[in-house]
Amino acid sequence: MSTIEERVAHLEGRVQDHTLLYNDLRTSLAEFRAEMRQQGDEFRTALHRQGEELRAEMRRQGEELRAEMSQLGDELRGEMRQLGGELRGEIRRLDDRIDRHFTWLVGLLMAGLFTVTGAVVGLYFR
Repeated sequence: MSTIEERVAHLEGRVQDHTLLYNDLRTSLAEFRAEMRQQGDEFRTALHRQGEELRAEMRRQGEELRAEMSQLGDELRGEMRQLGGELRGEIRRLDDRIDRHFTWLVGLLMAGLFTVTGAVVGLYFR
């Protein structure tokens, strides 16, 4: 059987081993935390940079889209003006044609009216 001093010495050695392991664990944990902070900072920096690049790209594409939309709008307005001019010309031609037909119709009706009136007056005075 061991003596008390041997047992205490053994326990002191074990406690010392545990203390060294505990200190080593604290050091490793502190280093791990520092490394995680550094990687987190690097990640945030990279994420911020990529976000800025993405926003710049989106702004550029938005400007290109606005330019295309403006160009298409201008082209559409030009085509609408052209079609409007053509449509006004076509309407004028149809209006002139309707006027001519109306004039002919009124002329024929008046001629028919005078003919019938003339025939009735001729029959009356005969």
